[in-house]
Amino acid sequence: MHDLCGLQVTLQVAESAGKSLTVKEENSVILETDIKIQTDDEIRWLFGAEDTQIADIKVELNGVITKHEDADEKFKGRLKLNETTGSLKINNTRTSDAGLYKLLILSRGRTSCRKLFVYVKRVVSRL
Repeated sequence: MHDLCGLQVTLQVAESAGKSLTVKEENSVILETDIKIQTDDEIRWLFGAEDTQIADIKVELNGVITKHEDADEKFKGRLKLNETTGSLKINNTRTSDAGLYKLLILSRGRTSCRKLFVYVKRVVSRL
């Protein structure tokens, strides 16, 4: 059993070091996967210290794509998954969107985890 990004899994594991992105409040940001989804792959996006699953996409053996972009009320209507890459676009960012995002890639019996920290800069209006 392995500890993968704080989750207990029994698969072959690869983990990459985290990186960070900064976005202005109310703008969009794309969290890239740098992969192309293959048949029978699954992508899961998790957020925060609680590892709340916010989106996932799976390509079945028969080619059917199943995706969930509104798994968490906090992001309701603001998430968009790319069906080719699994990259996640967050629209109309809020300061509450700042934090740790984890990308789990389940592919051919292997699981990899990438961590990404998103900073959201508050927009200050000038009168």
